[in-house]
Amino acid sequence: MKVLLVTKEDPGHLVGGLGTFIRDFSAALKVKIDVRIMLVRLNRREDPDSKEDSSTLVDYVVSVHRSCDSYDRDVLKAEEANEILAQSWPVISEWQPDVIHLNDRQVWMPFRNLPNTVFSLHLSMPDLVGLRGLDTFWFNELKVEKDACARAGALVVYSKFMQKVVWDKLCDFASPLVLPLGFDSSRYHTAKPDDRIVISYFGRLAQGQKGFVEYLQAVDLIDQSFLDKYDVEFNVYGKGEMPDWLPVRRITNIAFLEGDELTDAFAQSHVVVMPSKYEPFGLVGLEALASGCVLLATEGQGMDEYLIPGKNYVAIRPDPFDIKQKLEQVLTNPGKYFGREHSIMDSVSRWTWDRCVNEHLKVYHQVMTGRAPFLKWANGKIASSCEQWWKENGDKRKSLLEPVFQMVSDKLHQGKILVIGATEHEIVTYSGEGRELIPHSFYPRMGYVNFHTEYILIPPDSVDESVFIYGPEFVPNFDLSMRELYRITKHTLIIG
Repeated sequence: MKVLLVTKEDPGHLVGGLGTFIRDFSAALKVKIDVRIMLVRLNRREDPDSKEDSSTLVDYVVSVHRSCDSYDRDVLKAEEANEILAQSWPVISEWQPDVIHLNDRQVWMPFRNLPNTVFSLHLSMPDLVGLRGLDTFWFNELKVEKDACARAGALVVYSKFMQKVVWDKLCDFASPLVLPLGFDSSRYHTAKPDDRIVISYFGRLAQGQKGFVEYLQAVDLIDQSFLDKYDVEFNVYGKGEMPDWLPVRRITNIAFLEGDELTDAFAQSHVVVMPSKYEPFGLVGLEALASGCVLLATEGQGMDEYLIPGKNYVAIRPDPFDIKQKLEQVLTNPGKYFGREHSIMDSVSRWTWDRCVNEHLKVYHQVMTGRAPFLKWANGKIASSCEQWWKENGDKRKSLLEPVFQMVSDKLHQGKILVIGATEHEIVTYSGEGRELIPHSFYPRMGYVNFHTEYILIPPDSVDESVFIYGPEFVPNFDLSMRELYRITKHTLIIG
C-alpha cells in the first residue's frame, strides 16, 4: 500500500500539533507501508520559498505563487487549487498512491475530485472563530471545510466531540470516523519534587480557546493563606506573547519549551491545569497523564476520549473561580490526589502509535478497494441514531425477540453464525450442538445491538450463516447491508 500524506506544516519544523502528528504518525506508518510526505506552501510570510529550507522528512514540496490580482476569496482559492494540482499531478501519475491523506482544509481543494482521499479534521478553525463571528475570510474557509467533510472518501476525526461538531456545524450527512490518536508514552516520566508543589499550564497562549487567561486569574485569586501554608510553584509553558495586562505576580516560570526540557517540565509538575474551552482532542492532557500529573480538565470536549471519571482527572469549568476552588481542594487534600503517579500513567498506556496506525490502515484499505460508501453509511448520523433507538425501545424489542429466535433457531445449521439483532447474553442459550453464535454488537459491556451492517470488517466468507433476527428496518441502507452480509456469509442468509 502506498499513501501520500499532504500537509501544510513541515513535520521537521514544528509550529503546532499538526506538524507533530505528521512527524510521529508518518514514522510509525512507514514501518508498515510505503509513505511519502508532500508539503504545500501557500506563499505566505511564514513559508520558506525554496526546497532547501524544507526538512529531510519531506519528500515533495509544492509552492504556490499567486499571479491573479483579486480580492475575491473564491477566485484566489480556485487559482491556488489549480496550481497545487498542476504541480502535484506528475507525482501522483508517476508514483500512483493508493490513498491521498489530506491533513488540513487548506490542502483539500486541489484533490477534492479524486476518489481515493482521506481527510483528517484535527481542528475546525472556522467553527472556533465562529464563536466570535465569521468574517469574509473565515466564511470562505468554512465552505472549504464543509466541502471536505461532504466529499472525502473517508473523513477522520479523533474524538466524539469533533464528530458532533461535524454533524452540528459542518455537514449533517457526513460520516466522521472516530479513530484513536497516538503518542510515545516512553518519552515521559515522573520526577515530582518533594520540597514544593508544582502547578503548571501547558499550551498555546491563545485567548478564547485554551483558557490560559482563566488559569492566571485563578492563580491570582487563591487565598494567600494557602500559599503561606504550602510551598507552591506556578508555571506557564507555551508559545505566544503574554499580554502585559494579565496577572503574573505568582508565576515562577513563563517559557516555551521543547524536547527534553518539555518532558522534564511535565515530569516535575504535580498538577496540570487544562481549562480549554474548545479542544478537538487535547494531546497536552495525555502528556500530563503519562507524566503522572493530577489533571484538572474541562469535560465535554475531545479530552473525554481518555479522561476516566474518578481515576485520572478532576473536572473543572473554564472559569477562574471554579479553577481556584479546585486548586485549593487539591492543595488541602494531598493524600487523596498525590502519590498515585503510576496508576495515572497506566490509565493512558493504550494510546499508542501502533494502535493509531492500525486503525488508519483499516480505513485506507476500504478507500483503496472502493468500499468507502459502505464505510460512510455505517458511520453516518442516521446510523448513530440506532443507539438511541436501542435505549428507548429495548423492552419492546426483547419481548418480541424470543419467539422470533425460537422459529429461526430451528433453521440454523452447524458452524459459525453471525447474529444481528440480539446481544451475546440473549443468544447464549441457543448455542451448542456444533453452532457458534456470534453477536454483531457495539459497546458489548453495555449490551447494545449493532445494526450497522453496511460495513463489517471481516474477510469474505468468514461465517457459515448470517441471521438478521430483528431490526432490518433500522438499517440506514438496506441494499448495501445485504451486499455486505452476502460478502461475508459462506452459505445462508436468513432475514427474520
